[in-house]
Amino acid sequence: MSGIESESYDESADRLRVLLKQQETTYSCIDYFSGPQQSGDLNKEEELSMFRSPSALSVVEECAKLVTDISLVDHSGRARLQPPVDPQLIPWRFQMCNWAYSVTGRLGYSHAIVATTFNLVDRYIAKIAAGSKVQVTMSSFDFQLICMSAFYIAAKTNEKSESIVSLEMMVEMSRGIFSVQNLEEAEQELLEVLEWRISPPTAYSFLGELFELWEEKYQKQVPEQWLSRSYRIVEMTVGDVFFLKHLLSQQALAAMLVAGSESGESSRDLHDFCEEIRWICDIDDENFLAVYDELYSSPKDEGTSSIIWAGAKKKNL
Repeated sequence: MSGIESESYDESADRLRVLLKQQETTYSCIDYFSGPQQSGDLNKEEELSMFRSPSALSVVEECAKLVTDISLVDHSGRARLQPPVDPQLIPWRFQMCNWAYSVTGRLGYSHAIVATTFNLVDRYIAKIAAGSKVQVTMSSFDFQLICMSAFYIAAKTNEKSESIVSLEMMVEMSRGIFSVQNLEEAEQELLEVLEWRISPPTAYSFLGELFELWEEKYQKQVPEQWLSRSYRIVEMTVGDVFFLKHLLSQQALAAMLVAGSESGESSRDLHDFCEEIRWICDIDDENFLAVYDELYSSPKDEGTSSIIWAGAKKKNL
């Protein structure tokens, strides 16, 4: 790389480092559906070790499952302990995520708004759960209200002023279930619980920085098919509670790898790129190599993804 190119690469890397720090500190969030109650008694390091898997392999495989509809990881032991929050919220969360994507489509908003929305929702619920000695339950009314208020906040802070949805429009979208006062009160509660920290990093922002680094490293534009497929995978992860226990940076990198494999990108280029930014993976050497073994080893052709091959094989049965 030339001096100018190297400087641009360093700037992209610095932005990525800022996001990495934010996801572990100011905007960290535990998986409130699978951890034990009273997590508030744990220190920060203990919380991270309990709620965050060290293996990026499971993230890659779960992203592949979204694409191929195959399961390579056993998550059956995930809910053995009583979770801090009523699991009934899982299908409600999925439904509200779909609602949010539908609204962004109608309003012409970026789908990244939905990722921000559910970062706010998840951190809000996690904070409520951390301070409770009993399992947290919410009515569908309250949960829907929190989600809609979080969407309103995310839209206000991320969209252009002339296109911001109004409270009156939110009331209309709720079909009259909520009033302006309901939404205003829920918005204020969200802001207070989250201490006004409402600009979180998302898997979308990580993915954008990763592709910036890729273009700077290889001095070529990312193919549109690879780019759009990666964002589509990230879009699907937002509504899936499995990903709550994994770092956003891992989700973005996993989407990039799976989509790159699907799109026919060079396995050597992807391997070299990941070696260069392996500090983002937060995994040990054995697990790091397992990602490549699982993604690029094939019973048929060397360099073909075993995950994608398995999906194709299943479809042909």
